Amino acid sequence: MRILVSGCTGFIGSNLTPRLIESGHDVEGIARRATSASHKIHVADLRSNHIERRITRKDFDAIIHLAADTNEKDVSDMLGDNVVATLNILEFARKNKIRKFIFVSGHNVYSPSSVLPIKEDFATGPLTNYGCTKLLSENLVTYYSSKFGLDVIILRVSVVYGVGQPKKNTISRFISNYKNSRRIYLHRYTNGFQKVDLVNVSDVCDAVISALRLKKRFAIYNIASGTPVTVRNIVRILKNNIRSDSKIRIKNIGKRAVHFYYDIESARRDLNFEPKISLEDGIVKTLSNGNANCASNILLEHNHILHKKTRC
Repeated sequence: MRILVSGCTGFIGSNLTPRLIESGHDVEGIARRATSASHKIHVADLRSNHIERRITRKDFDAIIHLAADTNEKDVSDMLGDNVVATLNILEFARKNKIRKFIFVSGHNVYSPSSVLPIKEDFATGPLTNYGCTKLLSENLVTYYSSKFGLDVIILRVSVVYGVGQPKKNTISRFISNYKNSRRIYLHRYTNGFQKVDLVNVSDVCDAVISALRLKKRFAIYNIASGTPVTVRNIVRILKNNIRSDSKIRIKNIGKRAVHFYYDIESARRDLNFEPKISLEDGIVKTLSNGNANCASNILLEHNHILHKKTRC
């Protein structure tokens, strides 16, 4: 297939594009700045409605839309970075009759739920600006599917970690804190430690590649490990693999934690998706690639993994 990947130099994109090329696909990418790569990269700002001029090739079979700003900031800025960018690449697909569109969304679109695991038909109600812009983008993608006949697959991806992850990534920060023997605070709520869902970037790439082969007009899938973990699971793995004098402190929080993990049965059925990388194997592989150089205390909070800010 001839595939255009937006955000090809980002965390997921830099893991995905080599896999696509190895599988025999003809891949080109979109990025905001030039970089060395084994595939052609179109330097374009997706916030501009003139991207047609920057992307010289038009005969793609599919677009994989990864590009997004995940940094939580003013919603007006995020609307441009995420929603307007999605609209512009959808217009590029429509004008050039590119039928298949894979949109990598996020788990942040869901409302907190007392019923677990969370399924694709559960209520949406983002708690963050990032989640809001992802949901608005999903609505745009859905509209273009029904209005213009695009074959659309939306992948709602859980918290992603793995090789090449940014320094600000939760696991990177946790590992760095532990490697540097810094104190770590774990929050224990009235109902215990918060349960979250971490999925390795390699498994996410498997899901995207499977979605390329799927023949459906429209579908939404959760892409996650399907298995809840807590910070204590991560600490145990780190203790088994790193020598550290890090002090682990537990802070009791007088409120209930909101747990979030996801039902992946639909992805198992339609995409033949099965997470292959266990949390321990994924963290060990991340450790061996030296991706954790930035330290900060981390804590798990309401429907989101948040970081205590520190200068890196």
